[in-house]
Amino acid sequence: MLSCWMLILTLACHAWICASSPGFLASGLTNSSEGVARAAFLDQLEELLGKGRRISTESRLNSITETLRATFVAMPKTAHGRLSAASARYAMHRLFVQRHGWHVKGVAPTGGSWSPASAALGFSEHLSPRIQDLLGEQFSGNDFDLDELALLGATIEALIHSEAVGRLYATYRLLEMDPEVPVSEEKAVDAVYMCLTAYLTGNNISRLSREALRSTCKLVEEQFPQWVNTKTLIQETQRQVAPTLQVLEFSDVELILELVSEKMGHRVDEGACQDIEDRLVALQDSIGSGRVR
Repeated sequence: MLSCWMLILTLACHAWICASSPGFLASGLTNSSEGVARAAFLDQLEELLGKGRRISTESRLNSITETLRATFVAMPKTAHGRLSAASARYAMHRLFVQRHGWHVKGVAPTGGSWSPASAALGFSEHLSPRIQDLLGEQFSGNDFDLDELALLGATIEALIHSEAVGRLYATYRLLEMDPEVPVSEEKAVDAVYMCLTAYLTGNNISRLSREALRSTCKLVEEQFPQWVNTKTLIQETQRQVAPTLQVLEFSDVELILELVSEKMGHRVDEGACQDIEDRLVALQDSIGSGRVR
């Protein structure tokens, strides 16, 4: 699957430099045919990505529904009381900005138009064919109700989180750390920091050597001295997640990565970061791999 997590967080990382539920099916789906269709969708999602991603999707639904509700109510509706695809895309974009400071490629507007060019409000074109097909079947309509928007939003967040977890696993392998074995606070912070730094430069961490990864971190720190503040944020988040633990399970480190990414996203300032974008492109030329989107 194309790196969908990478597609959204570059702006968040740039801005940090510049700025130095399981109750879903019972919570409101009164239309039995819609409930069956959504259950079938979640079954297929679980088959493709595992039970963890299904649980992750369902656990986000209530909060996403409530975040979307005010926007959904305020926007003009079709004759059937639904949002057009263009309006739904705007609502979805606003959702991710509100929740995480994310600008999701495909969902965020391109060329000044809110009309999506593909299924799932434009998001599906950045995914693997199997996920594209699944989202296309479920979200191919020209209008959306609140439940459909919430399900799509929760699915996108779960896919992004799945990509982040994959990158963290790759970082563990590169650093010869076993995900089944708890690690010290210091090793956990280093793993998250290196994972984010490799992402920032657009590198596929699975293709890097440990020496290349450390060199990448050094180059980024030289070019962007404020980037080292990321470690402070990681350490603060670690204390929030596991304040009394001396060693951390992989699930703890995974949660730290997710929370740090979201905190960085809320510092997005698109207009202030063009210079950073240009400098990152130049930096990648010196590293020799990866690219900024």
